[in-house]
Amino acid sequence: MEYHGSCHCGKVKVTCEFELKQPTMCNCSYCAKRNAMLHIVDKVTVKEGQDNLTCYRFNTMRGAHYFCKHCGIFVYSTPPVPVYPFAINLCILEKCNWQKFPIRYFEGKSL
Repeated sequence: MEYHGSCHCGKVKVTCEFELKQPTMCNCSYCAKRNAMLHIVDKVTVKEGQDNLTCYRFNTMRGAHYFCKHCGIFVYSTPPVPVYPFAINLCILEKCNWQKFPIRYFEGKSL
C-alpha cells in the first residue's frame, strides 16, 4: 500500500510503499528518547521540502536520522549498518493504523 505523510508543519511531505506488518520500536539511545514507531521500507520519496530536512548522526556517524528543521519532527532514518534500507516514522503517515499490530522491539543499542 502507498502511504503519504508529512511533518507537523507540513513543509516536508513524503510517500512510501510497504505492507504494514510489524511496527518497530528501536532501543538505541536516540530512538528511545524520541519514542518513534518505525517500519522498514525499501524507499522513501520526499515529494516536497527536501531542503527542509536536516540530518542527525551520532556514535559511529554512519546512521542518518532525518527530521524537519522547522518543527523538529522525525521523518525517516537509514541504519548505521546495512540491516535495512530505510525506516519510516509511522506516526507521520496518514491512514496508517499501526496500532492494530503487535510491536517488534529492535535491539539498536548493539549497532
